[in-house]
Amino acid sequence: MKDNHRQEGYGLRIVLMLLGLFLCALGSVITMRANLGFVPWNVFHQGIHNVTGITIGTANTLVGVCILCIDLLLRERIGLGSICNMLLIGPFTDFVIWTDLLPTMDTWYTGLLMLVAGMMVVGFGTYLYIRSQFGAGPRDSLMVATARKTHFKPGYCRIAIEATVTLLGFFMGGPVGLGTLIGAFGQGLCLQLIFQLTRFKPTEIRHENFVDLWRNLKGGQAAGKKIG
Repeated sequence: MKDNHRQEGYGLRIVLMLLGLFLCALGSVITMRANLGFVPWNVFHQGIHNVTGITIGTANTLVGVCILCIDLLLRERIGLGSICNMLLIGPFTDFVIWTDLLPTMDTWYTGLLMLVAGMMVVGFGTYLYIRSQFGAGPRDSLMVATARKTHFKPGYCRIAIEATVTLLGFFMGGPVGLGTLIGAFGQGLCLQLIFQLTRFKPTEIRHENFVDLWRNLKGGQAAGKKIG
């Protein structure tokens, strides 16, 4: 499990990583358009927007920087995927909001369907970019690190983390509703479901940090010269 996906080649892995990050942003906006209250991290980001005036995407990026520092203290492996997650999901989110292509639901049952759809899109996007093994994003690295430390399942660790940020976002005026409660528990469960359906174990993945990336690319170039 640890190195199987690296045989796919860097080109495909980068495509999977970028697709996964875009799906995370798209799914996040889908949950917003459900109009049942934002899911936990977006409650926190909207709360920061309320206090500072910066966009939700910019808040997403700045929070990612802070969490990345915590991940480093917990000795998580930081790689290309970690940095791309931190830098790209925020702009992707602002872009999807800017296009205004997603409708806002006006009934609770259509909103519930959209909320679940958004959480599943986020979960699948998370699976894709973690699978690329370039390093999990700041929030997911925190989830994996917490799972390693506590020996609880990653999805359950995510529930605990997101319940905490929801409370913080609420005190800053973030929109909390039925969708927030469902998101606090449902996103972790959706993620755990996808991991189980794909037989994917994120705690067993050895992510490629920047040192590994340099060595592997250098080794590939040396092999190419020998063949030539």
